[in-house]
Amino acid sequence: MSNRLSVTIVTGNAAFENMEGYECARILRELADRLMQSDDLSTVEEHRLYDLNGNKVGTVKVEPC
Repeated sequence: MSNRLSVTIVTGNAAFENMEGYECARILRELADRLMQSDDLSTVEEHRLYDLNGNKVGTVKVEPC
C-alpha cells in the first residue's frame, strides 16, 4: 500500500528568527529519527512538530494514497 507523507512547518515565531533554515533542519532531523524507528508509516498517523522553545509549529500526516 502507498502512503502520502505531508510535513507542514510554520516559521513565524521567535525560534526561527535569524536561523530559519537551522530550526527547520533541526525539526526535520528529529522527525527523521522518529520515522527511522517505524517500520510502517501508517503507524505514524498525525504528529505535531515543535520548535526549540516548545511551541507547536507544524504537523506530520500520513494518509493512504
